[in-house]
Amino acid sequence: MDYPTIRALLDKYWEGETTLEEEGQLRTYFNQPQGYDARLDAEAVWFVYTKDQAAQSSQRPLPLMQVVHRRTHRWLGWVVAASIVLVVGLGWWKNQQQQPTPPAIVAAQSLDTYDDPQAAYEATKAALKRLSKGLKKGMKTTRKELRNMPKLDGE
Repeated sequence: MDYPTIRALLDKYWEGETTLEEEGQLRTYFNQPQGYDARLDAEAVWFVYTKDQAAQSSQRPLPLMQVVHRRTHRWLGWVVAASIVLVVGLGWWKNQQQQPTPPAIVAAQSLDTYDDPQAAYEATKAALKRLSKGLKKGMKTTRKELRNMPKLDGE
């Protein structure tokens, strides 16, 4: 091959645009017995080096790699599936165990009804008074805490 053709192939090679056949032509050119053009000494070093490295083999034994089987992690799926079945089963069982409220409990819950309107009025008044006291106490505490809060820079 002539110098301009090799130079064009080298430019393509360094740009990463050569095909495997063109790279093979470059390797053949730089490793031929009659030599190569002296103007291409810098590029020749790379192709001679890669040929030498390909010919070498390591004498070190490769360490055996531990093989991890996917089967070892398969139990995790079974555990998750069993947990889901257990939770759903317990929920169903709990739902089945709920009994309707016995009539005695319903009667006890209805003791807050009054036949006398005056008694109902007094009970309501007492309940509202307790509510009012609780609200006043909460408002007092809130005002106190707001006064103790540090002022912001913008205020």
